[in-house]
Amino acid sequence: MVKYQVYENQLVPDKLNRKKKLQTHFLDRNDLLIKLRKAQKTNETIYAYCNAGDDKSGEIELSFLENCDDVIGYVLLDDITYDKLHVGRLIDCIDSVIGVKIIDVEDEVDGLTKVKCSRKEVVKEIHDKYNSDIKNGIFHEGLIVKGIITGMDYNKAYVDIGGDVTAILGVADISKVYVRQPQDILEVGQVIDLVVKKVYSDPIKISLSREMLLSGWENIERRFKAGKIVPGIVKNSMPTGIFIELSESFEGLAEDIPPGVKYNYGDRVIVKILTIDKKREKIKLKIIENK
Repeated sequence: MVKYQVYENQLVPDKLNRKKKLQTHFLDRNDLLIKLRKAQKTNETIYAYCNAGDDKSGEIELSFLENCDDVIGYVLLDDITYDKLHVGRLIDCIDSVIGVKIIDVEDEVDGLTKVKCSRKEVVKEIHDKYNSDIKNGIFHEGLIVKGIITGMDYNKAYVDIGGDVTAILGVADISKVYVRQPQDILEVGQVIDLVVKKVYSDPIKISLSREMLLSGWENIERRFKAGKIVPGIVKNSMPTGIFIELSESFEGLAEDIPPGVKYNYGDRVIVKILTIDKKREKIKLKIIENK
């Protein structure tokens, strides 16, 4: 199996920052406010915990320190992401530590100081960094990126790889065997490592592959040999027989199906491996029991 390098400059999606620690070096509230005002002037990125969101206004609420309720940050809907083409839904920020720019440290009212922030500027910086790396050949095909599944339809999954950059994982690139729809293998919210298959800049377009990380025919002897009896999953019916998945890397063809016997996609069966033709990459099977 090919060993792929990791894209070292990747900044992972916010939902993967749940274990990231907040600022811990502030001594007290005043120290925090000094830091926030300085960050406003220098355009420094500050990390804050998103603890709530308003479903009607789209505004999200932030905490800068644990157990500090008198300094609260907020981000308006228009400042959550940089482009309407990138969803950046507030729900994706909830219960995550996100990077923000400080727009304004407002005057204290009744002991409460509110801080207007922007997430848009931070994710735009990540987006622009990716775009630059693509142009300079740093972010290229064959690198591994970590992403989170944000949505699926019948033939593809949408993967956030950070900076609100959404890459596409086509159904044919999910597994080495037939997959009818992404939902058969993947789940929304799943964290996953993928290989960059194609990448373009201006605008950024990325297609990904999970299949490229799976074992190939060079390793088939480690798991399967002629004569073995193994479980399988019915995948596709053809005039010549039924294709059965043995693993995400290998499938075989079962012939001589008795007349009147029908199998459906996803049915579990027990099969005997009759032959393995490594050169032609073909496996011949016989169904011996239904599960």
